[in-house]
Amino acid sequence: MLRYLLPVILVLLSACSKDTAPPNVIGTWQYSDDRLLTHMTYRSDKTFETDVTLNGKYLGKASGIWTLTGDTIDYVYTASGLERIPVGTKDRDVVASATPEKIVLKNAGDNYLNYYKVDPQ
Repeated sequence: MLRYLLPVILVLLSACSKDTAPPNVIGTWQYSDDRLLTHMTYRSDKTFETDVTLNGKYLGKASGIWTLTGDTIDYVYTASGLERIPVGTKDRDVVASATPEKIVLKNAGDNYLNYYKVDPQ
């Protein structure tokens, strides 16, 4: 009986499994629109740094720790020079899609932002 059930169990397990390979976010990414320019650097040691320019005025930078679980990136800010992001702030983005050149992040406001890979200098 077991030899008949084993193939069925394997088929059910494979049907239920999902390709959960996380996107490779390591590196520096840039988002820009007509008002906002931001760079986000994800490091392999799970730290990040971001800088923000709004309407041509540099606002500052912030940094912290990030984790990736499935397609969700969680952030905890440990340093900040940005008035709207105090130290200790927690944030979350969902990776809607990812290629080696582009990551689309869905932020907490349900906005989809296209980040493009920046070549290292």
